[in-house]
Amino acid sequence: MDETVPKMRFDSQGVCHLCHVQDRLNRTYCIEQDQEKEKRFRRMLEAIKAEGKGKPHDCIVMISGGADSSYTLYMAKKLGLRPLAYHFDNGWVSDVARKNIAQITGKLGVPVKTLAYPWEKLKGAYVACLKASIPEPCLPCLVATQSLAYLAAAREGIRHIFYGYSPMTEGIAPLRWSYVDGRYLESVIKRHGTGEDLDVVRDFNRFKASHLLYHTLVRRTKIIMLPVYLDWDERRIKELLTNELGWIGGGKHSDCFYTPFRNHLIWKKFGYELRKQAPAALVRSGRISRADALKFFAENPMSEDPGHTEAVLGRLGLSRAQFDGIMAEPQRSFADFPTYYPAIRRLKPLVRWLARRGLIAEFVYDKYFEV
Repeated sequence: MDETVPKMRFDSQGVCHLCHVQDRLNRTYCIEQDQEKEKRFRRMLEAIKAEGKGKPHDCIVMISGGADSSYTLYMAKKLGLRPLAYHFDNGWVSDVARKNIAQITGKLGVPVKTLAYPWEKLKGAYVACLKASIPEPCLPCLVATQSLAYLAAAREGIRHIFYGYSPMTEGIAPLRWSYVDGRYLESVIKRHGTGEDLDVVRDFNRFKASHLLYHTLVRRTKIIMLPVYLDWDERRIKELLTNELGWIGGGKHSDCFYTPFRNHLIWKKFGYELRKQAPAALVRSGRISRADALKFFAENPMSEDPGHTEAVLGRLGLSRAQFDGIMAEPQRSFADFPTYYPAIRRLKPLVRWLARRGLIAEFVYDKYFEV
């Protein structure tokens, strides 16, 4: 991570604020205390199994077809849980991801449910985000994926949702790099989309204040980041999935056709690489060396694949001239739209209290107030 990170700060020893955030997360999740972390994990598993007695399933696993979510489902079964898989079809799911979802769930004997919308109803939301000139072109998917977790939990009468990501393996995106809330998405659609686009978004949007308070404080829905508790070696995970379950690899985030387009757009328009976020987190947590991370970026510089860009624009119904016009628009951010962020800032003590008591993830506080 470098000077492209907004408000990068260093202490008197030259240590950046992101490393201090990492240290706090390590203490919170007992990363350097193997026995305590193991005890906490086992107690949590026992509680989930006890709560799920008499039900068909005791947890939900969000699955995309990528390595992390596939391994999460695999481990849920291996740990003796009875998961139900849920998937959001964001309109950009690759053929490889579809095959992986079918293969993994079939081999493990886990039922999977998918939330999908006709592409003609969904694409307007993506186009609106591009026209808004914000650094979250994937905002519809980000909101929908998070919303689906809460929708699925309520629908199935389950409180525990497993994910295959964590701030230790994926990092925490600086606020100016990526901000997500349901009000933000609807504000963007109102300004740059149509009434039909807004209807689709409202149908799946559960990332609004009232919903989050209900699911967090009333239902006590729990988001569990499995990489926090287990050894998460990406190379070993992919080998296991390939050899035991017939999983097909294809690179980081190969489950989504839109990701390379998004990464290049943000780099070209906003001047930073989202790709740096995960390797930087792996360096800070000691999983890879800084030299290896730098070597990767030296050997894989950011560049545009014109053919891929044209395919994405064609699916969105945009011409190259229209896209060039979007790229020429002034940069905007969540600060230019109505969001919940001003209210969140005022509720800083409450967010800290919720995080300390495990009612929300610890990194949520860092996302809004530290990173």
